[in-house]
Amino acid sequence: MTNAVYPPSAFYFVVSIGANPFAAHVGATFQEVSGLGARVETDVVAEGGVNRFAQPLPKWVKPDNLVLKRGSVKRVSPLVDWVGGVMTGDLNAPIPTRTITLGLFDDAGKAQRVWRFEQAWPMRWEIATLATTKDEIAIEKLELAYTSMLITT
Repeated sequence: MTNAVYPPSAFYFVVSIGANPFAAHVGATFQEVSGLGARVETDVVAEGGVNRFAQPLPKWVKPDNLVLKRGSVKRVSPLVDWVGGVMTGDLNAPIPTRTITLGLFDDAGKAQRVWRFEQAWPMRWEIATLATTKDEIAIEKLELAYTSMLITT
């Protein structure tokens, strides 16, 4: 019998950038991850001869964008270099993609669920509003598009 709590807590997770899942990456820790989802896009087709009915027909699966949030960090990591290179680079050239792995762990450090996002690339980067009237950490948000999501555990 296992001690694993089900459902698992949502606060013990690790994000890994690159081919080696859960390897130590300087500056790749995040306080929040969202966008773990997908939906089926549809075309609505009216039935011939019956004006009261329309049928939604599936077209493709559209994944949500992966959104990573963290306190703003110094420019000293491969992640920051990758995002900065895309945001300041030539968009006529191929955008370098990465594999992103997200692991959700139990209190013993065992992976309960692992998601792998293939061919991810940064499509948006922003810093939260800076204001002298707030006593908050500067939060940066990174939004990634990807071609496919695989659940491996």
